[in-house]
Amino acid sequence: MTTRTAPSVTKWPFFLGDILLLGLAWWIAARSPDPFASWPLVLIVGCVGMGAWFCVAPFLNEHRGAMKLAESDSLQTVV
Repeated sequence: MTTRTAPSVTKWPFFLGDILLLGLAWWIAARSPDPFASWPLVLIVGCVGMGAWFCVAPFLNEHRGAMKLAESDSLQTVV
């Protein structure tokens, strides 16, 4: 029987989105006269949080795919 591997996710679009969101957060902080006011701070925290999610998302998708593949392999051996 051949060994199956989980499909790989292309990571560079996620890293590009992360860099763009962090750049946007930096731009908001640099252009705002008071970056710790309520709206600029909410936008900065939102950009950084979404950037963190973009950076982690491809690894989570690969892990989820590997777990489904392992589950289907174990189910196939049971049947």
